[in-house]
Amino acid sequence: MGGYAGNYLHTMMLNDNPPLSVQLAQMGFDVWLLNNRGTTYSQVHDTYSVNDSDFWKFDWTHYAVYDFPAAVAEVRKRNGNKKVTMIGHSQGTTQTFAGMGLIPEWYDENLSVAALMGPCTSPNELYFEPVYKEKFWNCLAENDVWVIAGPNWDKLRPIVEEKCCESDIERGAVAILSGLPNNPTMALSAYAQVSISGRFQQPTETWFEEENPKTPLMDFGMVKKMNVALFAGLWDNTCPLTETTAIYDQLGGDRSVSTWVVNPVNGHVPWGGVSSIYFAEQMRDALMVDADI
Repeated sequence: MGGYAGNYLHTMMLNDNPPLSVQLAQMGFDVWLLNNRGTTYSQVHDTYSVNDSDFWKFDWTHYAVYDFPAAVAEVRKRNGNKKVTMIGHSQGTTQTFAGMGLIPEWYDENLSVAALMGPCTSPNELYFEPVYKEKFWNCLAENDVWVIAGPNWDKLRPIVEEKCCESDIERGAVAILSGLPNNPTMALSAYAQVSISGRFQQPTETWFEEENPKTPLMDFGMVKKMNVALFAGLWDNTCPLTETTAIYDQLGGDRSVSTWVVNPVNGHVPWGGVSSIYFAEQMRDALMVDADI
């Protein structure tokens, strides 16, 4: 699973070596590349079109509880009903942690290993603080903006910048978010809430009605059978190493964490395109721990 608002092509960057997924396929793995709903290649719905607000009413907890399990069910129909391993980067790790906290039994019964690059439960607050304000958020809703950089964004963006942005900081944040296509405001809100609260908690629609509300936590340490491989970057400013260390502890250390790697040169984004032969071999070994083969 790729990073925030990304589709599977974001994992297929061309470097000196073939993409990681291609290398793993060449090693003999049965590789499936997944898209979350709303991304470029997942915009078909039985009832709604992408121009309907109801189409975009989801966040990464929905990916964790509905989308990923549905995809795994299809894979298991084709692999002899064996457990699967998965690789996630950035948001792909966040939704995995959410699923491990919300439906831990399903993750235990269906995954042997989750290999997570740039593990993230509470991203840097500086990314969200400029725009996650009640006035700005109400303005988006009043102007029927339910997705950033989605359909008709060329018409909606000037409206957002004129009516909703009151500072250059807010306009700059909108410019950055415009580079993340098909970005539902509900998903952005969910990230803002865990970031600002510092708690990996379930998102709420009533955030602005009380001061720093506390909702139930998504305790990913509830899993008992599956293994987790953590690949962290020493220079990660989006989801810092201190956060990954806390994730390691919450998982019970080596009780659940079968692989623990800190890359001394990586930040956060580069994990999405990492493809060195050395790393591919590291990932192969991580995925083979208790693999259902």
